[in-house]
Amino acid sequence: MRVLIMCICFSVLLPGCMTVGIDFDPHEVPNIHIGSSSQEDVRKLLGDPWRVGLQNSMQTWTYGEYKYYLFNPAETRDLVIRFQNGLVKSFTFNSTNHDDIRRQ
Repeated sequence: MRVLIMCICFSVLLPGCMTVGIDFDPHEVPNIHIGSSSQEDVRKLLGDPWRVGLQNSMQTWTYGEYKYYLFNPAETRDLVIRFQNGLVKSFTFNSTNHDDIRRQ
């Protein structure tokens, strides 16, 4: 029994990776336009958001993928979009992959 538990623990730790969120295409971020892109436009570009919420009475949609490794630095990217009256009011895009930002 002890060997079985050790094998299970080792098989979980061997890949050393945990992913949270859903993948989204960072190349679509420049196609989001403040004041003119609607929630439906964003949904067509990126799909359904991973999380939804409120910030200062504005609906927020979050797209994010967070990969955590046992022996390497995390790889993360997230996009938070704030809507007012159904249109994009503002958004924030962050990534640990600097190439994601340079391509914008």
